[in-house]
Amino acid sequence: MRLSRLMFLSFIPAVLVVWAAGTSAPPTADQLAGKKLYTGKCARCHPFYDPTQYDDARWRNWMIKMQRKARLDDEQVRLIGSYVETLRHPATVTPTNANPTVTQ
Repeated sequence: MRLSRLMFLSFIPAVLVVWAAGTSAPPTADQLAGKKLYTGKCARCHPFYDPTQYDDARWRNWMIKMQRKARLDDEQVRLIGSYVETLRHPATVTPTNANPTVTQ
């Protein structure tokens, strides 16, 4: 548990740098809610993975698997997706495209 928290804390500066470099718009309410879910649900079981290391299809497949394992409802997945997209594609995320649909 401590190791996961340490890994999370070491990940924060990188996220902030990516966020600051990639977007000038403040995060939306959905993105903030997604960040809270992402840090609360995902860090419980494993370290954070760099979402930029996965292509869109592979990331979607992981989100489908993790939705089942973490028992996330569709709205929670949508919110997490909204936040993670700011990490994956920071320069292209806008309020209108920040909520990718995960289908099963």
